[in-house]
Amino acid sequence: MNEERGKMTKYFFILLIFIPLVCFSFNLYYFPATLHIEDDRLVNFSNQFCIKFNEQIAVLEASSLEEFTELTKLPYSYYAGALIVSKNDYYIVTLPFDVLHKKGIFYSTLVHEIMHYYLESYFDFSEEEQEDIISQFIN
Repeated sequence: MNEERGKMTKYFFILLIFIPLVCFSFNLYYFPATLHIEDDRLVNFSNQFCIKFNEQIAVLEASSLEEFTELTKLPYSYYAGALIVSKNDYYIVTLPFDVLHKKGIFYSTLVHEIMHYYLESYFDFSEEEQEDIISQFIN
């Protein structure tokens, strides 16, 4: 199953390279390789859930508020970031980083979505339970 997931992930990332060239202009990062986040909340989370941040998580920084809505199908006025699940492939989409910095929520947004990624990928928590767990680490 891990081999199959690896193949699916590979194809997903190949698509991520071509889709922006055709339709979107988002920036693509990978946590932790090209998007380094040192945050005590992530350290505490990883210790609590025995998680190693070894795998790469795709993080798409939308180039505009409109593109965020297009990518997520969510109203940008209510969200700063989103974990998207598409056929068991997970990726994070955020508002433009400069918007998150201006709002003072850049790190909190990324930490929040990274926690969702691990809770969704490796545990069987409902969305409400995930939000409760994450709020304990974020607040």
